[in-house]
Amino acid sequence: WSGLLITTLCHSAVNLPQALFGPFFWEYGPEPIWLISGLSTLHFLVVLALSLVFLANKEGRGWVPIGIVLVAGLSFIMFSGLLSNYGILIRFRATTEILLLPLAASGLMTLLPQARAVPRT
Repeated sequence: WSGLLITTLCHSAVNLPQALFGPFFWEYGPEPIWLISGLSTLHFLVVLALSLVFLANKEGRGWVPIGIVLVAGLSFIMFSGLLSNYGILIRFRATTEILLLPLAASGLMTLLPQARAVPRT
């Protein structure tokens, strides 16, 4: 078990940039699927950012939000260790996004009142 764990962690560390931010612009081809995969990455980063906004907020510091983020983070580390191509990665990232969606919605709800409170000139 320890050999499998170490192998997965090493693969995860190597694949983490591609898993978080890939596909990179130099990897894009002429096919429309590359646009879809780029939009998928953008969506994942927005969901992740909104989840972290909620976690940084006072209401998000409970055990449940922290537990959800830990489970999502562990699943993402495991998925990035299994990365073999971007098609598989997009499917795996969607699973992590599903875990983070409630936190992202809560993060958006914490940002909306703050945006309305800003005086407009």
